Amino acid sequence: MDPLLALADLGSVAYRTELLAHGVTPFQLGRARHAGLIVRVRRGWYALPDAPRDIVQAVRVGGSVTAVSAARTFLLWTLDDGLLHVSIPHNGGRLRSATTRFVPLGDEPDAGVCLHWRRSGGADTRIIQPIVETLMDAIHCQSEENAVVLLDSALNKTLVTMDQLVEAAASLPRRYRRAVSKADGASQSGTETLVRLRL
Repeated sequence: MDPLLALADLGSVAYRTELLAHGVTPFQLGRARHAGLIVRVRRGWYALPDAPRDIVQAVRVGGSVTAVSAARTFLLWTLDDGLLHVSIPHNGGRLRSATTRFVPLGDEPDAGVCLHWRRSGGADTRIIQPIVETLMDAIHCQSEENAVVLLDSALNKTLVTMDQLVEAAASLPRRYRRAVSKADGASQSGTETLVRLRL
């Protein structure tokens, strides 16, 4: 199979084993890369040149997009904090700059990256964290008000249920559970949520 078609099928960024499972041969992968048709993002990871920037950068760091960065891919109403939010396995290593795979993440004075360490380790070929994990990560790093805006938007779009949020937040500290208790899927926009909370 053509590497470009396989990457398009897999969301424009994919791990080598996923591409091989789609019928792409190592020879085709190498030829497409050398011709500039695909980009090597990180060892074993490839992307189309026009792949979403946040996803490419999160994979380059060594994880997948989450929190506010992933919320944008779900088309949720967000208040952008200017950071790239990356979910990393608890045993993740060799973290790289979001802009170049040749520079370790710690060597950048202002990397603009917020890391969210997962409890589980091991290989993860997801490029976007699932919606519930995305929202729980957002609760950890955003103000309560901003977190409620995201939760309301996800509930309103029926991407998640209140029961799923309550269950996911059950093991979190009380201050994070409070954001879930304030969520209401009736809000049509983030502005409406903010007005509701402030009133």
